[in-house]
Amino acid sequence: MAERAGEDRLELSRAMADHTTAALLTEEVPVTTRYSTRKSVRYQVTLSCEGRVGEGAVMDCSVPGCQVETQWPLKRGQSLQLRIQIDRQTAIRVDLGVVRWVRGAKAGIEFIRMTADDQHRLKTHTGFAPRRAPVHTSWRESVVCTGVTGR
Repeated sequence: MAERAGEDRLELSRAMADHTTAALLTEEVPVTTRYSTRKSVRYQVTLSCEGRVGEGAVMDCSVPGCQVETQWPLKRGQSLQLRIQIDRQTAIRVDLGVVRWVRGAKAGIEFIRMTADDQHRLKTHTGFAPRRAPVHTSWRESVVCTGVTGR
């Protein structure tokens, strides 16, 4: 009897896992927590994928990605390159981006690969400041330097 109950639990667990996996692959799962704030913007963007080129507008932007509005047909999971025109002199190039969600003419794109210079420009324009760990002032420990001679 106990063996059958264990098999039933295992079967139920597998069914739940299959349902969860199917839901993740077919449904849009909302992102509720972000590690950086999105900045509302209106930048022109050029999208390219498999030799095709399209244009659109970046509606909001953060360090890990952006929301674009375009008439160019995008599909969830699609890889592409982006050139985001910040101003007349500054463009940010994303060598690899992945479409994470699509709703009509809007899509969320995660930035996967870009140069360090472009990352720096993106951080500057979005006002990104890394979150720092809280400083614990109650920790009282003296610092001891070893292997240092007084010269």
